[in-house]
Amino acid sequence: MALDLRQPIGRPTVGFYALLIVFAALAAGACGGAPALPSSPAVQVPQEPEEQAWNPFVVIEPDGRIFMTYYGGRGGNEYQLLFTRSLDQGLTWLAEPIQLEKPPLPRTRLGFHRVETNKAGRVSVTWSIERREETVWRVRELRHRQSSDFGMTWTGEVLQWPFDKQSNYPSPVTGPNGDLSLLFTEGAPGRSVPRFIRITGPKMSRAPDPLTLPGADGAAREKPGEPHIREADWPVLTIEPRGSLYAVWQETRAAGNEILFNRSQDGGATWLPSSLLLSRPTSLGNYTGRIPVVAIDGAGGIYVVWEDFRHNTTDLYFNRSLDGGANWLGQDVWLTAVRPPQAAAASPTLSADQSGHLYLLWSDIREAPNSLFFTRSLDRGATWLLQPIRVDHHGPEALTYAHRLAHDDAGHVYVAWWEGTGPTKGSVRFNRSDDYGATWLEKEQILDSGQGKEGPRFPWLSADGQNGVYVVWSSDRSGRYQLYLNRSRDHGKTWLPKDIQITGNRDRKKAAS
Repeated sequence: MALDLRQPIGRPTVGFYALLIVFAALAAGACGGAPALPSSPAVQVPQEPEEQAWNPFVVIEPDGRIFMTYYGGRGGNEYQLLFTRSLDQGLTWLAEPIQLEKPPLPRTRLGFHRVETNKAGRVSVTWSIERREETVWRVRELRHRQSSDFGMTWTGEVLQWPFDKQSNYPSPVTGPNGDLSLLFTEGAPGRSVPRFIRITGPKMSRAPDPLTLPGADGAAREKPGEPHIREADWPVLTIEPRGSLYAVWQETRAAGNEILFNRSQDGGATWLPSSLLLSRPTSLGNYTGRIPVVAIDGAGGIYVVWEDFRHNTTDLYFNRSLDGGANWLGQDVWLTAVRPPQAAAASPTLSADQSGHLYLLWSDIREAPNSLFFTRSLDRGATWLLQPIRVDHHGPEALTYAHRLAHDDAGHVYVAWWEGTGPTKGSVRFNRSDDYGATWLEKEQILDSGQGKEGPRFPWLSADGQNGVYVVWSSDRSGRYQLYLNRSRDHGKTWLPKDIQITGNRDRKKAAS
């Protein structure tokens, strides 16, 4: 499964101003307005002077090893990127977190952060540094560190990759041998192109220059005298277990936004001479496909879903390849064709298991503002449910936000999300299916009912591929935001009677270590 780093991953702020904006935007969307694309992913931080923890990124390995990065500090510009881990299914954690990045300099901030593991001791962390340029935050540098002993010690030198030109939403992946591959867009608005770089070797030496991936017509760059030839955005890079790299992005052309694909079967040294067009409308005219998400099954299956506006509202479309990207469906698939007139699908999350079972979760305004809907395919995308299934149950006075999707290879599918009627009136909720997504609990489980002054913030959901399910979120129940975990060892049927506090309790952690 490929992760979209641009999705919000928990942003507790005093007064919860970010969610206030979301409430207003969703209300506008429910009245027919289209949600606006952000120019850069925002990272908002709490402003109280106490030490706090927020914005977790979590990786769970099959034996219950948990690796996590998060932001910690006093808020404002006094925060840092921290790492911690648990080797016993979350019961105990490092006595002190490991600092991976110091507080940023003035007019800079930490952007996204991502953890990857190879299940054999190597832990890799990649994060971005953003700089404020006039009124917009821009990604200006990517940084990377590795550990070869399950996160106990880390490389002393931080790998740094600067973006000399304007760049948005870099998509990094770390291969099994530790090589870092990076797909990003570069260039001014209206003239941005997708670029690829691979950083290899024991000292992580980088290639001389990034490669520019071609468009659907084989053109790598703008043609002289022809303005607005290429404008690439929202790149997603995925790596297959045997090392093949798959690149997907949206690109603006004369007819609208296209969804393009390219691949490399030699670690990024060479790519297809022309990128393949995945979005294929049946009629001519302007159309808009944007924000692709990608999943792979490890057996040659590549699956892509994106938001599309060709029917005057936001729908979801799908395309697939079953042979490593060589061939794709001749016509893309309209996944949300069966819907009421008042509908607008957004923020899709896609995952695939090793047998090609596909699971898709998204938010929609049908039935209630920003409710959650699910569909699935059991035959590698050939057929889907005739009607999607709603997995939350709130009325028009509430909404859901920051949904997460996880699964195992035995048909268990899990969903977690934040739900509330206002910024400080929310809860963390969970639903599950034991039959490949065919049926779900009629009443979802509440993991955090809204303890604290401001309440819980957006959850992170992971499954260990066996019987374990883990949810991590931030809460101010102790008076300041800290990270909490709950887990189930029976596919989400039962949970710990008391949440485990991961941060902000040094005495407990020292005793545990």
